[in-house]
Amino acid sequence: MTDPLAALGVPSGPAWSDPATRKTFWRQVLRAVGLVVLGIVLALLGSLFLDENGDTRNGVPEIVPFPFIGGGGFIILIGLAGLIGSARIRWRLRRPWIRVESTYANIETKAGPNGQPVLVLRAGTSQWTLTLAAVVWRWRRFAESDELLFAGVRSGVVATLDRRALALAGRSPYTAYLLWRSRRRR
Repeated sequence: MTDPLAALGVPSGPAWSDPATRKTFWRQVLRAVGLVVLGIVLALLGSLFLDENGDTRNGVPEIVPFPFIGGGGFIILIGLAGLIGSARIRWRLRRPWIRVESTYANIETKAGPNGQPVLVLRAGTSQWTLTLAAVVWRWRRFAESDELLFAGVRSGVVATLDRRALALAGRSPYTAYLLWRSRRRR
């Protein structure tokens, strides 16, 4: 019997052993590091408008340095969040990839017209209803596919079959509440 994942070029064993997975992972890490560096550069650029006492230099309006410093700090925080997410992905890539059927769904909410997006993953008798830690344009990559790769138990990492996109997948307390509420209404 041939391994269905071998046809995709996915080695058996931990998902981390797959070169395509590692390449995508390191690309995400580099983006996060790039954001941290960009934030530091912006903050340093803003500090050029300040003297040694922290006051603005002569002839510079007081508002000028603070968008650079504040924006730089915000970008640093986004980059650090990306690095923390990358560490969480790396930890979960200890598990092997399994091929799962994927269905995109929206759980009805009172908060907005679009609902809470979820992926319903099925492999044999197992089923997971998970939310991705991803922004809208990354969600689309996963929502458009009927089959995905999943490394995890109750939560884990989801990847497209070509492993060009990775995302954390789990069930947030909010999603768990929405699923409980929808089952209760039936």
